[in-house]
Amino acid sequence: GFWNISVVINLILVVILSLLFHRKKGTYLILAMALFLCFQAILPQSHELRYYQYLPLSWAATIAMLFPHVYKEFPRISLCILLLLSSLFLYITRVNWHNYNIEKIDYLTAAKLWGGIYLVGSIKTWSALLCCGYAAH
Repeated sequence: GFWNISVVINLILVVILSLLFHRKKGTYLILAMALFLCFQAILPQSHELRYYQYLPLSWAATIAMLFPHVYKEFPRISLCILLLLSSLFLYITRVNWHNYNIEKIDYLTAAKLWGGIYLVGSIKTWSALLCCGYAAH
């Protein structure tokens, strides 16, 4: 999938931007983030991503905060970073494109797709009981 690529690229960009921003402060930031990641790894259920979704959001926020400062000093490197992030976004969109099939469907069709349809009553009057709620027709 795309997740491994995104994590690796974002971590590399955080390191590069931190060092380009200020070598000494960037080194401290990298060490603090590495210690924080090691701490996260020993927490219970650290293998479950849903509990640690804030990590990639923190990396994205760090990139967003450092980028304007690095752009002033290194415009060409900044352009390469923007192109890399844009291509990563396009790649992730392509990988997940099948999840974004947007079309208008009714409750009965949605219930059939989710496998949660149960018909109750006669043929003329029936109700679709959905797994996530109730829709009467």
